[in-house]
Amino acid sequence: MTFKEKIYQQYVLLVHDKINLLKKNLQELTDSAANETKSTAGDKHETALAMLQIEQENSSRQLSEALKQKAALEKIDSSLHPEQVVSGSLVKTNRDIFLSALVLEK
Repeated sequence: MTFKEKIYQQYVLLVHDKINLLKKNLQELTDSAANETKSTAGDKHETALAMLQIEQENSSRQLSEALKQKAALEKIDSSLHPEQVVSGSLVKTNRDIFLSALVLEK
């Protein structure tokens, strides 16, 4: 396995772990919201539900972004070594190493 392929696999693992963590977090928030609906604490109850909804929206947005990252990674052929920088290129500078996986949205 080449260095580029190892880097690519690490990115895939990171994104996979992030997706799993966000899905677990969303499930926990859903469970918490279900438990909150059983409460009758008035304003405190409403505030707790609103906070849970905000957290769910944030987690959903992060999950959506992670799924886009996964889709971008899946389009990369890590075995290619192009002469020019394209999506999937491993670029080494004097400071860092980058794996390009550009996603341009309209």
